[in-house]
Amino acid sequence: MTANLDKLHRLRQSNAIWQCSVRRAPFWITPKDRTPYRPFIILVVDQDTEMIHKIDVQDERPAPEIVLGILFKTMQGTLLNLGRRGRPARILMDDISLAQALIPHLA
Repeated sequence: MTANLDKLHRLRQSNAIWQCSVRRAPFWITPKDRTPYRPFIILVVDQDTEMIHKIDVQDERPAPEIVLGILFKTMQGTLLNLGRRGRPARILMDDISLAQALIPHLA
């Protein structure tokens, strides 16, 4: 975790405000060997531009560590969006318990 934090601190910080939400998908997955279920979607969006930075789908409700890892990967960018990589000024979340779990890591 410390190595990831060091990498992130070296990234430039923008004035961007990201919104991060974890929601159940509006669709069902119906595998033949399991009962049908609705997966969870993790969505990271720029508040001002409405650009979607990341979408991730999880079979079960993701633990805060999973969401944190997705946020870190989003900040680091990928080969396709290296120009957009960086740390936002703020991250807004609509789930208070998730936000409280991530505050110590994102501060």
